[in-house]
Amino acid sequence: MGEIKNLERQVPFPLVVNGITVATYIADWTYAEWQPTKGWVQVVHDQKGVKTQAYVLKKALMWACHGVRIRETR
Repeated sequence: MGEIKNLERQVPFPLVVNGITVATYIADWTYAEWQPTKGWVQVVHDQKGVKTQAYVLKKALMWACHGVRIRETR
């Protein structure tokens, strides 16, 4: 694909709503990926076998709380 840097595993993201931590999402990996039109872009990546209800909720909270869309692979 492309060049990456700053690879980290098992990165926690607190999911805070109205000042209350309702959950924590733990990303399988985070890294910066080079995209020719955007430069270095931060990626939050999850390897999914089954999308549980808890994961679907945490995925939505990641977008709502952090503005982060999770990249998924199977």
